[in-house]
Amino acid sequence: MVEQAAPEPEPVDPAAQPPLERLGKNTTAIPARVVGRQGRALVVRLHAVGYENERFVLGGVNAADFEEGSWILVDVAGMTKKKRVHQVSFNSRLS
Repeated sequence: MVEQAAPEPEPVDPAAQPPLERLGKNTTAIPARVVGRQGRALVVRLHAVGYENERFVLGGVNAADFEEGSWILVDVAGMTKKKRVHQVSFNSRLS
């Protein structure tokens, strides 16, 4: 009997998923779209309710490796006293 390899899961398009409702101090794997560059850093927009119009700068990532419009995953790196995200860090690449 020949074993069949499990089919690879199809990549999920973050734009087709509903935005995240709540972000907390330890929230990880937040979908974000690359919207530009600022020097050697990436500028991203989170796919989360309440953060649609906010841009975050991701340092420590080579911006030349990412195309504008591609999707990445980010983690919450810092929050304000009013429980708003003010800093994110790179997690992994989606597309």
